[in-house]
Amino acid sequence: MVLRARARWLAALMLASASSVVGCSGGTGAEGPDGGLDAAAIDGSHVDAGRDATTDAAAIDAPSTTDAATIDAPSTTDAATIDASSTTDAAAITDASSTTDAAAIDAATIVDAFVPAPPGDDCTSDAECGTHFCVDGVCCATACRGGCMACALSLTGAASGTCAPVRAGTDPHDGCVAASVSSCGTDGSCDGSGTCALYGASTVCTSASCTSDVALPSAHCDGAGHCPTPTPIPCAPYACDATACRSSCSTDVDCASTAPGAWCNAGVCVARGDDGVPCTGDNQCVSNVCADGVCCGTVCNGPCMACASIYTGQADGTCDVIMCRDPRNECPGTSVCSIDGCVPLRVCIGL
Repeated sequence: MVLRARARWLAALMLASASSVVGCSGGTGAEGPDGGLDAAAIDGSHVDAGRDATTDAAAIDAPSTTDAATIDAPSTTDAATIDASSTTDAAAITDASSTTDAAAIDAATIVDAFVPAPPGDDCTSDAECGTHFCVDGVCCATACRGGCMACALSLTGAASGTCAPVRAGTDPHDGCVAASVSSCGTDGSCDGSGTCALYGASTVCTSASCTSDVALPSAHCDGAGHCPTPTPIPCAPYACDATACRSSCSTDVDCASTAPGAWCNAGVCVARGDDGVPCTGDNQCVSNVCADGVCCGTVCNGPCMACASIYTGQADGTCDVIMCRDPRNECPGTSVCSIDGCVPLRVCIGL
């Protein structure tokens, strides 16, 4: 605006100068006698022209100055208004744009930061996973509950993010209790199928033992949580060794002592004989009495007493009196045995 006002002022000034020149050269002054211009006229004209020019210039300058001031004032005001408006608009646009951009960036950042992880990605909390299940350090497709279930490849052998049974023989979550072996219950590890393993058939749940000439063999778990009761094994005619029955002997001690008992005969335990069974020693008889070559039910060592039928006429093994004979030469002279001891034969037969 200021430049346009000055341009108009200069144009007016130039116009005024041109008019002054035309007045001088246009013959308006008085001519002299020689056809020349009258100097006084010229001077007067020049004075008038100068006065007119000065007046015109002043006239031009006055409105020009006024116009310029007028133009400058609103121009300055407009410029200030425009500058203020521009500044305000620029600030508003910049702030709004910056705020909008920052908000958009922040929103994008927030969105990027919280993009849910798919199954198989590493995680430290449920909130990081799209499924909301962070299991074993990875995002899992399901909740994957159970002590013998896991979601990590290192624990299951299956792809990370897939809930699967942990490897057999392991218990990464300590979910299985080791029960007593005698119970044949859980052994403290997982079975590879998602449950706790039971003691297997190779596990001894009852140790072998042998007491009182009866052996109890070891028992093994049945794999279903039970320990079978072992069947007792009688050792007779042998006695017990440490945890089992003997199979040979060197003395009677190696043979069964419980009834009927046994005795060692040339490395083999032989059952003791009942009454009437032939014998050569008391240790061979259940009654521990061997008399007259047979096992006798009672001690039969008095005079004229015998346990063999050949002496008494009774069954072998029964101790009785030898009647009216003296087969073992127990009586003096010609006396014979009787219930009253040694007596003459005639007395024995009642003569």
